[in-house]
Amino acid sequence: MGASLPLVSADFARRGSAFGASVGRLYAWNTVGAVLGVVLAGFALIPLLGLWKSAVIAALIDFAVAFAILRRRPAAPPDAVPTVAREAPDDPPRGASAIFARIVVPLFAASGFTAILYEVAWTRVLAVPLGGMVYSFSAILAVYLCGLALGAGAASRLASTAAPPVVAFGVCQILIAGGVVAGGHMFGWIPARMATLVVDAADAPIGLFIGELGIVALVVLPAAVLSGALFPL
Repeated sequence: MGASLPLVSADFARRGSAFGASVGRLYAWNTVGAVLGVVLAGFALIPLLGLWKSAVIAALIDFAVAFAILRRRPAAPPDAVPTVAREAPDDPPRGASAIFARIVVPLFAASGFTAILYEVAWTRVLAVPLGGMVYSFSAILAVYLCGLALGAGAASRLASTAAPPVVAFGVCQILIAGGVVAGGHMFGWIPARMATLVVDAADAPIGLFIGELGIVALVVLPAAVLSGALFPL
């Protein structure tokens, strides 16, 4: 799974697409598919068919995707095939640029660490008021992935006109921290809101489900959208 996005991104780049925009679009559409998978698996396939049959269906979908790519993938145009040019190597970065070049990858890794940490924390905190680990995890993951898709799609469109990527990356990190803190202040309000939803939706379970998604979205979605915008940057 981890190898699929770099391979498809490289193929898009060979065909002349702008690298940042193409990666952003691919990431967004891949995440949209992940959202659909989470919703179908958590709320339909596993409850109705069980784990084994659900896994078989997922494997069959993977085989279908591979078959479609191998049969329908158009050949790259001749002028899109990259050529290796012998050029003089660029001067290595110096001063502040050299320091940043050494720390940018660890910083991006730290950003990924905190993103997963947020998701685990949200799941543990929201599982009790939402009434069950399986369904709460599915709802949280669906909202989180939806936010990633929205952020990646927006960033891929704005990548060429926005502020320098490094500046935008830093601003997004600050806004993510603010969104997480703001969502944390809602935790004390959630149990009372859930009690109201249970009473109001006694005869309409779909209303309870929509209300739970709304609660999750208020806590998770702002930070998730900003996290999705980081990758295209």
